[in-house]
Amino acid sequence: MKIALINFSPSLQMTKKEIGATASILQDFRRILRHNHQHDIEEVHVKTGCLTEQQMDVLGACGIWVMGFPVYMGGLPGHAMEWLKAVEDMTAMASPGEIKIYGIGNGCLYEGTSAGSAIQSLRLWCNACDFNWCGGIGIGGGPYYSERAVSQTALGRRRTYMRRMNTFGEACAKGLPILNMTCAPDLTAARYVIRHNRGCRKVARSHGLTGLDTNRQN
Repeated sequence: MKIALINFSPSLQMTKKEIGATASILQDFRRILRHNHQHDIEEVHVKTGCLTEQQMDVLGACGIWVMGFPVYMGGLPGHAMEWLKAVEDMTAMASPGEIKIYGIGNGCLYEGTSAGSAIQSLRLWCNACDFNWCGGIGIGGGPYYSERAVSQTALGRRRTYMRRMNTFGEACAKGLPILNMTCAPDLTAARYVIRHNRGCRKVARSHGLTGLDTNRQN
């Protein structure tokens, strides 16, 4: 069964060195699917709320949709909600057939439970579209996975993340339902906050802000 990986990050473009958290996580998930002998995979990047004909053609050929999304204020991005509504309107006019939906949410908060409301929204949307909701995973500490360089140097501290993603990916590759899961970084909350703040200051300086400016931002 063909699988679609849908990236709901609004980022228009990322370099290989500055890959976003959602794209990075979906890359990890793609490798897990291939490890489980699933090679027929399509990728769709939804950057606006407009459902295009090209997206409809690609998704129409896929029996499993894996939706990866950043969590903003505990919910789905606004453009993702618009896009989901467009899909819902389309399914009201024509039955899309049996489609299985999985969700992968990542947020800045340390706890993966912060994605719970967004995952619940996806489940309710599946009911409205007559899709089959198969499960979701909430990943805490999104910025922890946002740069490939950081991910590669911290592989030893991604053990819990990889264990949960492998379990989730095995179920998805077989098209089986799975209970919702959560995952937090393999470091203490205090260390995560320190690293996150340090990263924010680095980004601010790269945009021309001074040390005084970054302190005011905090």
